[in-house]
Amino acid sequence: MAGEEGSKKLKRYVMLGSFLGGLVGATVAVLVFPQSSEERRRTISDIQKELFKPVKVKFKELVDHLGDSLIMAVDEAAQKAVNGKINLDDEDTSDEGMEDRYKS
Repeated sequence: MAGEEGSKKLKRYVMLGSFLGGLVGATVAVLVFPQSSEERRRTISDIQKELFKPVKVKFKELVDHLGDSLIMAVDEAAQKAVNGKINLDDEDTSDEGMEDRYKS
């Protein structure tokens, strides 16, 4: 299990490094390559659109997934409450042990 988590982190860092490396490389290329200011602005705008399109798509997928997960969790909790599996009156509402409960 720990190996899978490390592998996911490594993939995330490789993707982030690749993205940032591409961004820095594109920026240096645009600034070094001789162009008029209007051509340079148009080139920078095109690069921005190309780089941020996949980020927007992934972000939208993430938001959709989180929204779906939240809806499912709320539905499940509501169903348990309706079926009597959760008794909200008997729950411990004290703050004792909260630190232990949410430690990562």
